[in-house]
Amino acid sequence: NPGIQPSNPDPEKQRYTTLSLKGELLNNFVATEEDAFNYAAKGEAYFLSNYGEGKENSFAISGFLNKAWNQFNFGVNTSSDFTKTQDSSYSIANNIFRVNPYVKFQGKNYKLIVGLNYVQEFGENSRTNLLPAVRAEFPVVPGYATIFGGITGDVLKTSLRELSSENPFLMSNINISNAIEKSNIFGGVRGNAGSGFGFKAAIFIKTVQDMPLFVNNPDNLERFDVIYDDGDSKIVGFEGEISLNASETFTWSGKVNMNNYKMATEKEAWHKPDFRLTSNARLSVNDKIAVDAEVILNGQTQAKTYTFTPTLQENTVPIKSFVDFSAGAEYRFREKVGLYLRVNNIFGEKYQQYLYYPKFGINILGGFNYSF
Repeated sequence: NPGIQPSNPDPEKQRYTTLSLKGELLNNFVATEEDAFNYAAKGEAYFLSNYGEGKENSFAISGFLNKAWNQFNFGVNTSSDFTKTQDSSYSIANNIFRVNPYVKFQGKNYKLIVGLNYVQEFGENSRTNLLPAVRAEFPVVPGYATIFGGITGDVLKTSLRELSSENPFLMSNINISNAIEKSNIFGGVRGNAGSGFGFKAAIFIKTVQDMPLFVNNPDNLERFDVIYDDGDSKIVGFEGEISLNASETFTWSGKVNMNNYKMATEKEAWHKPDFRLTSNARLSVNDKIAVDAEVILNGQTQAKTYTFTPTLQENTVPIKSFVDFSAGAEYRFREKVGLYLRVNNIFGEKYQQYLYYPKFGINILGGFNYSF
């Protein structure tokens, strides 16, 4: 906190180390076979540790079976996820088993998938969840525009790996608890206007139980706790995407997200923006030179802090919206070897994504890359 001197004279170090492994096995799909039998299996494992005593080991295996019969497809998706998170004061098993049986009926002008998500949590906590999995598609302009919609639900796993990748400035012994997306009712349109232009626009209404949020620790402001909105949070939102491949030399894409949060117990959706726009473009000048640019526009967010007067008092601190513009260039002097230069935050915007953690001003990176 810049209003308190000295603010943080002896900052603690943090470092994350991750080793991950992935593998996949699948059969060759032949679309012309009316009674095709398809399957796939995938495995993933990772091992994470940080500078303190935090560790996380995870192993997951997933797969599917699908049998086509006339216009029907009968199938099942399944996965098993075994995760163990440790720190100085706990060792937690957070395991999830999923089964998603479904029936897909596909005609010339429509597609309908009706299924069910059975999700069993076991380990430190045990919970059984039955959630919907229904989707439908109807082309309004065949080949160019398709209307889609549905209702789905799932368990949103909370892990040290996911939390630290989003916000690395975490306290030790953070609370690990899964959220449940009870329902996600969505609908929209997607399509293309020729091979080089694509679009998607969708609205949704989500109900999420125990949504995780980042808040500054009252005793160590430079570290973040993970708290949970105790109850059902409502999110009404809009998503829009546009992509343009004008030629082999120029590509452009843009994405916008707008969310309105109605929390169950917390005053705000801490550190979650109500508006975010990202856009990037790339131009290949010739076979050797390429340039690119990216802009990020993030809406205002809210943070929660505490004061002792003398009892514990909650405060809401607004974090201003920001625009971050970056650009780069690459020179490939050989087929597999190139040099690059990138300038981030070109306008030198002074902004924060998380409270008390100002982003770098203008900064320049350079180096070389090698592909094989």
